[in-house]
Amino acid sequence: MKEIISGSGTYLLVPVWCGQKEVDAIISIDAADSYFLRLTLMPEQSARPDYYAGILVSQGEHTASVQTEEAVPAGYFSFFSFSESIPKCEAKTGSRPRIHFTANAGWINDPNGMVFHNGTYHLYFQCNPFNNQWQNMSWGHAVSTDLLHWQQQDTVLYPDETASIYSGSGIENKRGELSLPKDALLFFYTYATKNKDGETKRRFTQKLAYSTDGGKTLVKKQGTFIDTICAENRDPKVFYHEASSAYICLLWLEGNTYAILRSKDLTSWEETQRVTFAPAWECPDLFVLPCPATGEKKWVFWSADGYYLLGSFDGRTFHAEQEMKHAYATNLPYAAQTFSGTGKDTISIAWLRTKDEGMPYRGAMSLPRLFSLIKKNDGYCIAHNPVPQYEKVKRLVETYTSPCSIPLPDFPVELELLFDEACDGSFKLGAEKLPFNVTGERCLHIVLDGTIMEVTTGDHTAIAYIECAPAPRKITLSCAQDYAVNVYSVDSVGG
Repeated sequence: MKEIISGSGTYLLVPVWCGQKEVDAIISIDAADSYFLRLTLMPEQSARPDYYAGILVSQGEHTASVQTEEAVPAGYFSFFSFSESIPKCEAKTGSRPRIHFTANAGWINDPNGMVFHNGTYHLYFQCNPFNNQWQNMSWGHAVSTDLLHWQQQDTVLYPDETASIYSGSGIENKRGELSLPKDALLFFYTYATKNKDGETKRRFTQKLAYSTDGGKTLVKKQGTFIDTICAENRDPKVFYHEASSAYICLLWLEGNTYAILRSKDLTSWEETQRVTFAPAWECPDLFVLPCPATGEKKWVFWSADGYYLLGSFDGRTFHAEQEMKHAYATNLPYAAQTFSGTGKDTISIAWLRTKDEGMPYRGAMSLPRLFSLIKKNDGYCIAHNPVPQYEKVKRLVETYTSPCSIPLPDFPVELELLFDEACDGSFKLGAEKLPFNVTGERCLHIVLDGTIMEVTTGDHTAIAYIECAPAPRKITLSCAQDYAVNVYSVDSVGG
């Protein structure tokens, strides 16, 4: 079926009914830009959409054709229109986190293209603007000046007829590569070809997009910057290695194997090493971290699920120097990436695979964490420190002594538990023990923000992410020994 939509505005509004039947559709705007999508259908005639997704267009009069591969309910096309703005989603979202980024509506997963540029943190991310379930892999965009208060921007990359837009990374073009300005932003992503007939083997390539307006809009550059190595290789992480004067690209290949590639000009690439460590998978990263206590630095080879190796890197080869470690105590976080452009600071954000039942959005991002190294008996490990911006907005509200339960102020809130003696391991949060061993700890930090809980040890070397019940008004604690709890309110007004 096909319908013509005419009107004026800066957005084409696309209706979304969360979780309903989907239909393949092609949206063409002004006989130029085409979008190949799976759109939801209304469950019954005249049912109002849960929300509207907006496709950005230039100001003025426009004509769009919406064509579906199968019949749609009567009145379906009447919900499409052009508008100057995207209507606010009216669904109740009172339990929405405030300092953990969530999309206004729709599905999100991996953080992508994270870059700090001209005083602004840019967080791009995998998203489906057209449903709160995985599909239509695109790049969404949010910005922040303090890493805590995010403002969602327009979607910057959409799938086309051939492929979806999978994960990748971003850097500033400081050396003026590719005949682009030095202040341009370069983004590397996986062009994930679709498998329509169920038989054609997919072959993913790595492509490049750029922005010359500070990250607001991205332009897809023609051609590939890395061709297929393995059929579904993906998730390019690109950075400039100063010591060897070359660009480095980390790429997941297949199974538990990654490739390290090297280029002088972002055009010609040489594979220099393959790194395999099970059960690591997808979304690689490679960065150097300091150990403040010893003055040493180590390179970290990171995977999507938080498994990592510590060692050295010479611009061509990574050498592991100790046994693999795991960063997380729970399975909620995935696909963490670090920002480029932050100088000596290594700041990481992970996707949190929250279910967000009954919400028009699904998925969240973790709080940003400033990585460093701490040396323990079994070698170095990563400390997931709060960023200074977070510490700056904490305010002490109350202190309790060995409480059984604590009334909670408005979210976000942090509980700092201080044990009089080293913890004997009996501490429980609610009816459950924490998902990591607290025996011997003297301090715990618990951050509560809407439906998200982050728990770390005092030195932040153990971290657990938990999805909890919406907006609890109190929290129950128990321990067989004496302890104190400092309750902090974390300012959520800003941005």
